[in-house]
Amino acid sequence: MSKSPQLPAWTIPRCEEILTASSLSDSERAFGLAVIGYSLPAPTQPDIAKAYDRYVADHDLEPDTDARNKLVMTPNWHLSPCTTVGSQYPLSYAMEQPHLLNRAGEEAKCARTLLSRMFGCVIPHAQPSIYTAQTRHVRDVLVSVLENKDLHGISLHDWDSACRALGSPSMAAERQRLGRQYQTFYALLEKTRRPGQAERDTSSVRRGPREGATPSPALTHHQRHRRDQIADALPSPTTRQQVPTNSDTDWQPMANAMPSELAAQGYRLTRPSNAHRASPDDEAPVLMLERARPSLLTPSDDRRAARRVASMAATDALVTQEDVQRLTPWQVHQVLALTLPPLAHALVRLLLVTGMRVKRLITLTRHPYAPSDSDELDADTPRWDPERGLLYYRLLDGPSQHPDGSQDNCWVILTLPPSLQQALLSADQERPLNGSVTVLNRHLRKHFHALPGISPTANRLRATAWLHMRSLSQNNHLVLTLQGQYGALDAAPAAYRAVPRQRLQALFDAGMQRCGVPVSPSEDQQPLSTQGWVGSGRGLSESTAQQWFTALRDALQASATPIQQWLRVDPLPVEALVTYLQVSAAHTYLGWMVSTGARPVSANTQTHITGTTGWLRDKASSRGLESRVTPLLPAIVEQLSAHQQLLKTAMTLLTDQGYRVEDQRQVDQHWPAWLIPTSKRRTGFRVRALHHGDFRALLCDVLGVDELTVSDNATRHSFTTALHEHLDEALLDALVGHARIGRDRCHPRSLAPITGWQQGTMAMEQRLSAVNFRPLKMEVLRWL
Repeated sequence: MSKSPQLPAWTIPRCEEILTASSLSDSERAFGLAVIGYSLPAPTQPDIAKAYDRYVADHDLEPDTDARNKLVMTPNWHLSPCTTVGSQYPLSYAMEQPHLLNRAGEEAKCARTLLSRMFGCVIPHAQPSIYTAQTRHVRDVLVSVLENKDLHGISLHDWDSACRALGSPSMAAERQRLGRQYQTFYALLEKTRRPGQAERDTSSVRRGPREGATPSPALTHHQRHRRDQIADALPSPTTRQQVPTNSDTDWQPMANAMPSELAAQGYRLTRPSNAHRASPDDEAPVLMLERARPSLLTPSDDRRAARRVASMAATDALVTQEDVQRLTPWQVHQVLALTLPPLAHALVRLLLVTGMRVKRLITLTRHPYAPSDSDELDADTPRWDPERGLLYYRLLDGPSQHPDGSQDNCWVILTLPPSLQQALLSADQERPLNGSVTVLNRHLRKHFHALPGISPTANRLRATAWLHMRSLSQNNHLVLTLQGQYGALDAAPAAYRAVPRQRLQALFDAGMQRCGVPVSPSEDQQPLSTQGWVGSGRGLSESTAQQWFTALRDALQASATPIQQWLRVDPLPVEALVTYLQVSAAHTYLGWMVSTGARPVSANTQTHITGTTGWLRDKASSRGLESRVTPLLPAIVEQLSAHQQLLKTAMTLLTDQGYRVEDQRQVDQHWPAWLIPTSKRRTGFRVRALHHGDFRALLCDVLGVDELTVSDNATRHSFTTALHEHLDEALLDALVGHARIGRDRCHPRSLAPITGWQQGTMAMEQRLSAVNFRPLKMEVLRWL
């Protein structure tokens, strides 16, 4: 199937052809087209089944198993489910994802119906990329309306109610967060844009012809794209720039005071139009910016660009929205010293210590400890067990569940201090923090309205949590784990790391003590919050790794016996030789994986080994390339050298015995090789780079099991977890290949020190000795 976004004009006719060619009756065919037109699913049997169930549930129909089976089992549907539903079928993806519109209730059903009516029909002249983006924008707006009903209090039943909910004064921050999605939503409702079609450019359209006037040139695609980028930028609080000048300077040499960066962008300084109204007490005149040459941008877009140009200078620092909202230590101290109601008092401490989003924290719900998939609460909802005094919530990104399906590693479990426990017990409602944000903000506004600086709010306390807790933590990963969400930058590295719950509880207690809250002694805390691990659940335990190495060494010794007893006059024990080389390759490959944390070998893997360092490119992704240089332990270098020497000698021996040997290895495949016969008669052999599937199959045979219960990258998970306790995060990211800005040793702004090699090597040696790895001496065979 094509991987590009699928428009309704493509999906509906294609499914109609499949249904027409089937043996369905006219009524069944019409019903099938209605099912497909409602959510536009992928033409696969699993996706068609989901679409049928969604259509029947949303239209209050009685499920018909026979009709469902006829529709799903129609010939020409693909058997395997589509793996790119989010990028190809955005309407179906929005309806089937629990964190989007796959929710219970009449309002969620109404949201799905509205989205289907807008984007489920055939749209002439639609562009796939614009259609997909608009579907996602309107979907995000509807999700925001559903999730923030506690703020606006309006039930969703049509587009007008959605507009009134978004226009509520309490949704101002949400409107600002949505930004582009909010603009697309209203443009589609007001018919200024059509689904799947680009925004019409009216920047050069005149209201009436003017004689003798030259028409303005139409903007190119790149100019329109740049205009949209500037229009999306947030305006600066002021458009004026204070330029310090001496009182005796004249306005004439203003060009000399113009920064070179601004002059290069086509701007110049000018006197403001109301300069004669300036106060005589001003020490310096207020200089304004204007373009030295006319611009092709519209006047409104040009003004937006001028507002931002002063902040674009190389000498200025562009602060982020999170930095702007962070409070000073003095303000935090003042907030902690206020006399607040019990629930507001508890909310301040929880925001500063956990850093959880305000919208999520206020949904804290009374619930006995039972983090299971069958729980009726949403995964985004934090829970509070009043009997045990436990606060527990799920990690929204980062680690995945155990291979056995359990999700205990994805839950943060904390024992609350007694004072916070009493404060939550004082609320006689299912959600004890419901309404406490309004109370807190009212008290903060009353106390800080006459003080300098920005006034503290609940959201600004949450934005300050990272600064409040980072100095108490050994690394940034623990602070983000307390937040329950890592974000796009740290979610992938966090998926490979596991931390003890005891360390997380200790960090939580340290943060509470910094806020002046006494905590419970360690012996009085719940074992659930101090035992076990949170984070990656796919690591390879040391006992399992020891078992694997022992089994491989035993298999190697067993296959070596026939070769040691072989004489030149006897037939060569080919089967024992092949087994010996394959077990040797598997043993070397496992040591390589354990000591380097490399990803499993794939078709994209490239490796160059030079001395005690290795260059790796092992990311099996078509979206981006990532390579790194990593140190190799002497034991691994010795084992690789011994394996290569053994393979070379075996190839020479097979050639001397009359066998044909073909070496298919590439120059960039410096990991263990794999010897396999090319025919059943074993008249020829082929040497190629080892595949990870070869390793798994051989290990299953050696262990006597049908399938391994650990994931392919289990060694990478355990390597990252083990070294996370000893190495700096930047150095660890450079070793395992979590490339991002500042995390690559070769990057100009690298945070990984060059002198960190020795520290990383020592930690890797400890890891390798813990799993009982040792280089094998291959020279025991007499024919070497």
